[in-house]
Amino acid sequence: ERKLDLPGVSLRIHPVRAYPSGTLAAHLLGYVSEVNQAQLAREEFRDFTPGEPFGQAGVERRFDAFIRGIDGGEQIEVDALGRITRLVERMEPQAGFNLVLTIDRRLQDAAEKAFAGKSGAVVAMDPRTGEILAWVSNPSYDPGLFTQRISAEEWEALAGDPRHPLQNRPLQGQYPPGSIFKLIVAAAALESGTITPAFTVDCPGTFSLGNFTFDDWKREGHGVVNLRQAIAESCNIYFYQLALKTGIEPIAEMAREFGLGGPLGLGFGDEARGLVPTPGWKQEVIREPWYPGNTVNTAIGQGMVLATPLQILTMVSAIANGGTLYKPWVVRRVESWQGEVVEEYGPEVLRRARVRPETLRVLREGMWGVVNDEKGTGQRARIPWVEVAGKTGTAQVVRKQAGQDRRGLKDHAWFVAYAPAANPEIAVVVLAEHSGFGSAAAAPVARAVLEAAFPLVTVDVPRRERPPAPKAAVVPPLPEPVFGD
Repeated sequence: ERKLDLPGVSLRIHPVRAYPSGTLAAHLLGYVSEVNQAQLAREEFRDFTPGEPFGQAGVERRFDAFIRGIDGGEQIEVDALGRITRLVERMEPQAGFNLVLTIDRRLQDAAEKAFAGKSGAVVAMDPRTGEILAWVSNPSYDPGLFTQRISAEEWEALAGDPRHPLQNRPLQGQYPPGSIFKLIVAAAALESGTITPAFTVDCPGTFSLGNFTFDDWKREGHGVVNLRQAIAESCNIYFYQLALKTGIEPIAEMAREFGLGGPLGLGFGDEARGLVPTPGWKQEVIREPWYPGNTVNTAIGQGMVLATPLQILTMVSAIANGGTLYKPWVVRRVESWQGEVVEEYGPEVLRRARVRPETLRVLREGMWGVVNDEKGTGQRARIPWVEVAGKTGTAQVVRKQAGQDRRGLKDHAWFVAYAPAANPEIAVVVLAEHSGFGSAAAAPVARAVLEAAFPLVTVDVPRRERPPAPKAAVVPPLPEPVFGD
């Protein structure tokens, strides 16, 4: 109204994305910031103008075309005094669409709370569909920092942080899978006919191969164990011998069968592939032959094998559901502001693992024993009112020297689980960087997420169909946990 009194001043409305939940699921949701010069030079950004907001990561980027909306505008004629004389053209603005996510806020909150202060990843998935129910990557960042032009100091603090808060660990972090990989070795041995589930090994606590000695995490050994017991107790010696007996090629083939060594197609870009090493790969890349010791290290998920937390979760979800690998997905549908469905998404099968039902049954029995057996390594994930199956893993980062105790040298802790064991509705993976044993550092986090999924007392929660949890009863105390691999 006072435009003539303020020469050289114009009013511009600039939309700003708000993130009321701060760092919550920041790596999954992504962030919006101004389109940059490098992007403007690309053909796909030909309709953008400098300073225009654009989804730069996560859901914000993948679904930017749906949620950005369309700017409105007017073309007008004015006289010499700046007064409007005629409306030439008017285009009404169009609001962006809404996204309905698969994320369960209760599970997300439980995962964030249980994993506070740790670095790594927590992801929950429905193994029946592949939909993502919770997604935590720590340390996180506040996406609100990017809604305005971020300062050089703020960017340097984020990009130069040695904890790498911008890394989307479930998707981009590559880690040795540790003893979780024993499930792959077991499947390969069974499918190749190398052994039956009754095959036993006497574990004394060490294994010699030429001039090298390989240890078990349990110094005194496990004694005589069969396959189910070896999975439940995570016996290294059993799997050293099993891998040598089976051979690396069937093991590598089985790993790829369950989605390791390649992207899963979540669609957020920069997805790490992981690594399933083979003699051919080693000769080509490292220019060295494959040694039996490489097979021994691979048997327990060490050496050169790498996987992302999302790959491990997808693998175990397939074991839980009978062999189907689902493509992970996080957006259920796109809706207009009037509630009309614009796009709808659902489960997508990547492949069905070529594994016999009997083999999967043996793996599931071993995973049940991890949590529920007297000598199981995952007892800290036990929930008295719902049966849980799982697998611990401890991935050595470097070989420690005597007297060293720095946190950066501590092992990575893994735990992956699903519940209910007989009819799984949820699977959870936890990777806690530099936190020690998976049984001690990762299993309790998974338990917290599962307890949120299956509360002891029935509560009215409008979520996916599920039978009500039993009402409170006398809960027996848990046994003393086994701290191991």
